[in-house]
Parts: sequence; C-alpha cells; structure tokens
Amino acid sequence: AHALNALGTVRSEEGDLAEAARLHLEALARYRRLEDAARIADTLNRTANVRYAQGRLKLALELHRESLVLYERIGHRFGAGIASYGIAADLLALGELEEAEPLFRTARETFVELRNRVFAAETRRGLAELEVARGELAAARQGLEGALEDLRSQPSSDIERNVRLLIARIDLEEEAAADAERDLRRYLAERPAPLDADSEAALRDLLAQALLEQGRLEEARGAVRRALALTERSQRHQLRLGVEITAARITAAMGEEAPAIADLVGLVDRARELDLASRRLEAELALAEVRRRSGGPAAGQAAFDAVAREAGARGLRLLVDKASFSGRRRPHARGGGPV
Repeated sequence: AHALNALGTVRSEEGDLAEAARLHLEALARYRRLEDAARIADTLNRTANVRYAQGRLKLALELHRESLVLYERIGHRFGAGIASYGIAADLLALGELEEAEPLFRTARETFVELRNRVFAAETRRGLAELEVARGELAAARQGLEGALEDLRSQPSSDIERNVRLLIARIDLEEEAAADAERDLRRYLAERPAPLDADSEAALRDLLAQALLEQGRLEEARGAVRRALALTERSQRHQLRLGVEITAARITAAMGEEAPAIADLVGLVDRARELDLASRRLEAELALAEVRRRSGGPAAGQAAFDAVAREAGARGLRLLVDKASFSGRRRPHARGGGPV
C-alpha cells in the first residue's frame, strides 16, 4: 500500500490524475482492511487532492472531510491542518467563500503553532485567493507579502511560484498590466527549477491576459496558444477552462466575435457540468461582454445582472464589480482593445 501511494503521487506530479486516483484508491482499500487510521487519513487526503485537481470538487470535499474526522480522532494536528486547508480550497473553488474562510484561518493557525512556515505560507496564499475573489486586493497583497517572508526561512519553489502568480493577478485587477507582464517574464527567465506543463501554462495564461489588457493582441494570442498547447492533455479542468476563457476573450478582441461566442457557450456548459461556479461565472461574464461588443440579440443588461446577482450571493465581490462595470460601460469598437 505504501508503494501504491508513492507511485500515485508520482503519477499525479506527472499529470496522469486518473491513474493517480486509481493507485490511491487501491492503497486506501488495503489500509481500510488493516484498520490503520493514520494511513487511511493520509490516503484519503491524497485522493482528495487528486479529485480537486480533476475538478471533481464535491468528491474532493467529501474525502477531505472524512480525512479531517480521522486526523482529529487520532490527535494528528499537522494532518488536521492539511485536511482543513483542503476543505477550504474545495469550498473556495465551489464558490462557498463564507464556509471556506474560517477553515483557511484554522489551518494557518495550526501551521504557525507547529512552526511550519512552508504550509503557513501556503495557507496565507489560499486566504489571499479568497480575498481576491472578494475584491479585497490590498489585504490579499499584504498576505502574500507575508507568505514570501515565511518562505525566506523555509523555501519552497512551488509555493513561491503560486504566490507570485497571485500577485501578478492582483496587478492585473489593479490595472497594472505592465507590472504583471514584467514580473511574469522575469520569473519565466529566472525560475529556480524547470516547470511542469500545467505550471508553465498558468504563467503563460496570466501573461496573455496582461498583454491583452495592454492591447498587444498578436502577442497575447501567441502566449495563450502556448498555454493551450501545454494544457492540451491536461486533466486539470479548472486550469484548462481558465486558459480557454482567456483564449476566447483574445479571439473576440481581435474582431472574431462569432467563434468566441461559440467557444464561451461551450465553456459555460462545461463549467456547469463540473460544478465549477467561479469559472462558470467568469465564462458567463466574458460571454456577456462579447455579445455586447458584437451587438447581437443577446447583448442586453440582463446577462450582466444575472452574473452580478449570483456572484453577490456567493460573496464573489470582484466578479460583482466586474459585471456591474461591464454592464454600464459602452462596448469597444470592433477589432480594438481588450474585451
């Protein structure tokens, strides 16, 4: 069973999430027969992380919760912190921000008390992602600076990369696209270790967004095509959907509204099937913007209002603000400027 779990982790890192899940589930069955509570909890958590990466969030949530119950029962504080963080990440991706926040904070307090700065930094990053979704950008930036401080004494290239990605996203939201581009290009040039395909795709997706916001459409299209190629076989549905939304926005900005609309309709449906609420709302907002830009029959205010209403109910204040602003502004002329 130990070997199965180890191999499952390797397969997950290689991007073969289906095989990783199969291996972890086989290990889990063996540990259940042995009634080894600590190993069961650990394997539940590993399996949940794979399900999260696949976008199967409700299943991930169920597994993380079962893991937490077992860790608490056996008094394993570090494991309970890991499981609490996993539950919070699941809930955030499901758009349940109010439930996610206290779990992020609980996990962070646990890791601070255990003096584990790496996981303290990761929980800071998770909480900052929640704050970005709420539109609390200053608080998120402050938390991320704290995470980088944590990582100075206990480095982790993976967590540092994710922290810097989120800082670049905040720069984009604060209309500092040139700053985001500079930092992303610097990281791509100076990264301390080679990136896996999904990690590089996430960086290039943000770079494409930064170029789009600056109106450099050909460069943006080149960056997003690279991201699409990197995620062609990716089993990480949240990442792939995000890249495809960016690609559709760039397509529309280049005056090709009809294919962009067709792509976004499909993305809305896929996000709905996966129950990825935040991604679905992002796609719905992009679709409303492109339809308004094209002047088509479905270009009315109702679509913006619907996104704002649901996003508000979920606490996704940043999307509310975007939908409200986009619904009020006049559309760009065809063929120029970002959507």
